Amino acid sequence: MASAWSKKLLPAGLIAASLVWATLPPDEVAFDRACAPNGSAALSAALYGGVFWRGQLRAAVAERDRLLALPARLEQLKEEARAAAGIEARMSRLAESEEGPADPAVEQSRRIEKLVWLVRCQSVIESRLSR
Repeated sequence: MASAWSKKLLPAGLIAASLVWATLPPDEVAFDRACAPNGSAALSAALYGGVFWRGQLRAAVAERDRLLALPARLEQLKEEARAAAGIEARMSRLAESEEGPADPAVEQSRRIEKLVWLVRCQSVIESRLSR
């Protein structure tokens, strides 16, 4: 009897655990250009509400901070590459020549565009949380 009971409950438990796992609020930014949740994040937003949006606010702030720190980090990496001696410096130059240098103006433009989007969505999320 207990065996039949566990055979019925085990699959149901696994399905329930899978559904809970699939709908957990994501740790990374999961909203589109209109600041609406995209994909499975929409279900997570509907189920978890404020928990989802607080997580998205944290993710947006973290991504914004990462993007703001990027120019300084890139400069630091360039300094480290200049200071490196021997094969590391040669390997770095070889890798750059194979990939081709990225256009700094294009990268800067993309970064600023993403920052504007994140700040706009941050205010949208904050207004949702204040309701």
